[in-house]
Amino acid sequence: MMAALALRLVPADKVPRAISIIIMGISLALVFAASLGTFLGGLWGWRATFLAASGIGLAALAIQVLTLPKLPPMAAPGLNSFKAALSRRSVAIGFVTAFLVMSGHFAGFTFIRPFLEEVPRLDISTVSLALLVFSLGGFLGNFAGGVIAERNPAWAVAFLSLLIAGAASALSVFGTIAGVAFVATALWGVAFGGFPVAISIWNARAAPDHAESAGALLSSIFQVAIATGAAIGGLIIEGLGSTGAILYTASATLTGAMVILGFKRQ
Repeated sequence: MMAALALRLVPADKVPRAISIIIMGISLALVFAASLGTFLGGLWGWRATFLAASGIGLAALAIQVLTLPKLPPMAAPGLNSFKAALSRRSVAIGFVTAFLVMSGHFAGFTFIRPFLEEVPRLDISTVSLALLVFSLGGFLGNFAGGVIAERNPAWAVAFLSLLIAGAASALSVFGTIAGVAFVATALWGVAFGGFPVAISIWNARAAPDHAESAGALLSSIFQVAIATGAAIGGLIIEGLGSTGAILYTASATLTGAMVILGFKRQ
């Protein structure tokens, strides 16, 4: 729904940057929330951590009330609005691409820790550092994705999907080399950080008059893709190991890039 809100808060030419800023906030929270929660839990106990989370949530609500402009109410999107959004081929293509890339990502990334421990044989501290770099790369990717998608959302979506595919391929082929595994994981983080921004901008431009409905449907696609990807990765890892799951990531994200590039050429 962030795209629908951004469309109403800023001029049309500023929407890509607004979406990237919103997602950057989410990424920043994901990077620091777990560490901060662990620190507070060790210092004051888990109850204090939950109280702190409640206080931060209330503070965020207060800031929104005080700073966001009053927007005239809009009619809630009905079934016809969802049908209208889905009837647009560009919206449907975006959904297919989003499902392939998101499910492919989570099929591999859900099991990235065992991969890093088993293939390049990184110790636990190096694995933690690699995952931190992945998160920081995602934060950088949020900004880069917005900048690229501002000019051409289709090429941004395709490029970021191909970057995930390339990083996963490098892990699959050269993953035994610790340095390659570390760099590939970082690039994966950058690409995945930018992808939600780029596909959200594509979605918003594909159906600006049904932004709420298209945004809600895209969020649903994300959730289904996350669950599906993790399940597929689990099935693959049972038979082929963690490298098989990473290979699936490469193939699924490559397919997602081909889908949107094929549509763009038509």
